[in-house]
Amino acid sequence: MTFPEARTTPRARTGDPTGDAQLRRVLGLPSLILFGLVYMGRTLVIGAVWLSAGVLYLGILTRGFRRPPPTLTLAH
Repeated sequence: MTFPEARTTPRARTGDPTGDAQLRRVLGLPSLILFGLVYMGRTLVIGAVWLSAGVLYLGILTRGFRRPPPTLTLAH
């Protein structure tokens, strides 16, 4: 069945989902949630480690946050 024929079937005109559309609807949200848990979780861990390293580095530069942090001065 070609695409124009699928568009003119009675099932498509009544809004009743076909097998492919129903499969996409059923698997769409769970696959997005799984993607978020797998890849975004890893990203959050890497981001937390990066943030911790930055805070540790700033703590070392400021000698335990007792000195002001270094600033960047741009002269024109």
